[in-house]
Amino acid sequence: VAFHATRPLRFVASDDLLVRIFDWQQRTQVAVARGHDHYVMRAVPHRTLPIFASASLDNTVRLWRLPVEGDAAEPRTTDDADNENAETRGWLSGCCRWWGPEVGEDADSVEHLATGLRHKNDVNYVEFDSGCDHQLYTASDDRTVVLWQFDETFARLSALRVIQQCGHNVWFVMPLPA
Repeated sequence: VAFHATRPLRFVASDDLLVRIFDWQQRTQVAVARGHDHYVMRAVPHRTLPIFASASLDNTVRLWRLPVEGDAAEPRTTDDADNENAETRGWLSGCCRWWGPEVGEDADSVEHLATGLRHKNDVNYVEFDSGCDHQLYTASDDRTVVLWQFDETFARLSALRVIQQCGHNVWFVMPLPA
C-alpha cells in the first residue's frame, strides 16, 4: 500500500494482477490498472508528476497515468454497506464488506504508458528517485537493481544502469534523499 503525497489516493498492489486506486477520503475505488501477467508486488505514485509505477512478478515495471482529480465514483455510505451484508458481523467483516471485490468493479482503467523489460526474474520493488524527477529504481529476484529513466511524455522507459553486485534476491531498494 502506498499513499499519494498531495491527493487522497491509496495505491494497492495485489495478487489479482491489478493495482487498485482508492480515494481514502470518499471511501471509493477511483481506478484500476490492468495489464500485468502475474502478481503485482508494489505500486507507488510519483511525488509531483501525474504518474505512478508498478512492479510485478511478470518481470516488468510499468508506468501508468494517474486518474484525473474528481474521477471518483459516487461514494457509498455506511448504510449501503450494512444493508447489503447484514448477516456478516464484526469489525473485520465490515472492513472486507466495505472494500470487497464488488466495490468499484466498474471503476475506470488507467492509461498504461510504458513497460520496462530489463529484468530476467521477478521484480519485487519499485521506487522513484527522490533527486531526479524522471528516474526510478527496481529490485529483482535476478539479483540486480536497475536504474530506469523515462522521457517527458512517459512513453519510453529505458534502463540507465544495472547494479549486479548483489549476492541474493533483492527485495527492496531505497534511493538516498536529495
